[in-house]
Amino acid sequence: MAHALVPILHGASSPAARACAVVYDLFVSRIAVLAVPELLFQSRIEAALRGRGLDVRVPASQAACLDALAGGATLAVIDLQAEGLDARAIIGPAKRAGACVLAFGRHTDAAALRAARDAGADVVVARSQLAEELPALLDRLLSEPARRPAGAGSDPGGAA
Repeated sequence: MAHALVPILHGASSPAARACAVVYDLFVSRIAVLAVPELLFQSRIEAALRGRGLDVRVPASQAACLDALAGGATLAVIDLQAEGLDARAIIGPAKRAGACVLAFGRHTDAAALRAARDAGADVVVARSQLAEELPALLDRLLSEPARRPAGAGSDPGGAA
């Protein structure tokens, strides 16, 4: 959970005025965009994201996904086999918006996994690996203080 401290009396110059300055703790929402149409898998990922304090958006189309990313997403989770979505067309805008990208797909679709890495996804894994390691993958992505540059995707566990 991110917080920002904002002093109310910005121009307070006297010691008494500074002592009276009120500081509010403002909640800054982190947003995750979830492009995963399969409902059972979607709900499992959504619960894990909400459990980590993220506001989850589940767009119904590619255009809605791009709009959600433009709204300042922290993380995008993308199913590479999602019908009606061009994962590469989502990964680029997500990275430009400053979001981390976790992409997953069938282990038998090496071309899609490679294309996601080439497009700049931070982590690209097989669906089975995501199912097994979801908490650890999310914790790693969300705790990194500095995001890796686009194109520096990784494949923890060697999924093809």
